[in-house]
Amino acid sequence: MRAILLMVLAACSAERPFDGTAGTVHDPGILDAQSDRFHGKVLAENGWDLTVCMTCHDQSKPGAAPACETCHARGAAGCGSCHGNPPPSGAHTTHTATFACATCHPTPSDWRDPDHMGDAPRFAFAAIAGASAHFDGTRCTNVYCHGASLGDSCHPKDAPHVDGIVEAPTACDGCHGQNGNPAPPRDLSGNVFTTALGVGAHQAHLTAPQRLRGPLACMDCHVVPNAITSAGHIDSPPPAEVVVAAGWDRTSATCTNACHKDARPVWTKTGEAVCGSCHGIPPANAAHNPSMQLTDCVTCHSSSVDANGYPIVDGGNSEHINGRIDF
Repeated sequence: MRAILLMVLAACSAERPFDGTAGTVHDPGILDAQSDRFHGKVLAENGWDLTVCMTCHDQSKPGAAPACETCHARGAAGCGSCHGNPPPSGAHTTHTATFACATCHPTPSDWRDPDHMGDAPRFAFAAIAGASAHFDGTRCTNVYCHGASLGDSCHPKDAPHVDGIVEAPTACDGCHGQNGNPAPPRDLSGNVFTTALGVGAHQAHLTAPQRLRGPLACMDCHVVPNAITSAGHIDSPPPAEVVVAAGWDRTSATCTNACHKDARPVWTKTGEAVCGSCHGIPPANAAHNPSMQLTDCVTCHSSSVDANGYPIVDGGNSEHINGRIDF
């Protein structure tokens, strides 16, 4: 390549015209990016020394050959002179719509900086990418931008996305629940069906549609934080902790407590907690006989059931399922 440049110098000294074609100053391919004689490749072989080029292309001299700016708006110093700005390869365009080049590449103060001109791109991820970010030449791994370092599952819909800052929601339903109701559905994974463990029978317990008892409060099963950032809340990974008294068994998705006695209805199934699922109608013990009906319950349990045998729910409270047998 050095020999080619010397030939150019000799030709210019002889005042031969430049037109970029065979038989003139430059070899064929001087303007062809695919050619070994492409001027960018020739310059790279020569250590990006423009001294020889300026013999003919120095615009201060009369009759000078075309300047770099004829094709490159910013000349040799422009980023787009050697590669697009941004380069059209890979996902450059997608990324530069949001990020500056310096987020992934060292930005040189001068195009001739030793760490700039080379055979391979240099990657020096900015702090936003995370300390363990890595690029193998094809794929990025362990990069915050793509979620690898995110431990959160809760982001407000109107929060900026990949900006290195995690915006916490201001209400409980920002992460779980919806429309002012903090209990799933939606769970932390976005599930809305009761067959998902994170959803299950939350609403059945908070609204008590079967009226077997009054609605439960969140604090009956969970430690409710005073604030989103309270210790023990989002500083530990899911699932949510359940109070010990509930007797929660995640493996079987059941609770072992006084509420359901020995019935143990499965959390992710419906229709398992109905009148008669915790005790028979009537219970099979010496205090009852098989001929008794629901309407007979009030005879002994008037504080907890009505004349039809249905649990009394007063002001959201019930003495039916509370672990005590009332007479």
